[in-house]
Amino acid sequence: MPVRNLPLIRSPAGGTAASTVTPAPASPEQVKAKLDELKQANPGLNPQTSIVDLLTALGLDSSFEHRKELAKEVGIDPYEGTAEQNEKLHAAVLAKASQ
Repeated sequence: MPVRNLPLIRSPAGGTAASTVTPAPASPEQVKAKLDELKQANPGLNPQTSIVDLLTALGLDSSFEHRKELAKEVGIDPYEGTAEQNEKLHAAVLAKASQ
């Protein structure tokens, strides 16, 4: 799944039901709340810090190959799955999901 198709973490749109207003990007507090919600719904996972757990909690493929594709899309290439690369990928996925 491309980064652009990740489930979004956004604040609700303002306006009326007929409004075409796009939801605003989520605030850091809203992202934290969503991560806390994902953790509670998925005991044993740590979506706050683990890219594998975050993707799993979002119901997405967390395989190395999928992470490699996501990493390439956000400029982490070559992706080898190091801790540093996983931290950067985690941050990039959160940033994209909250847009």
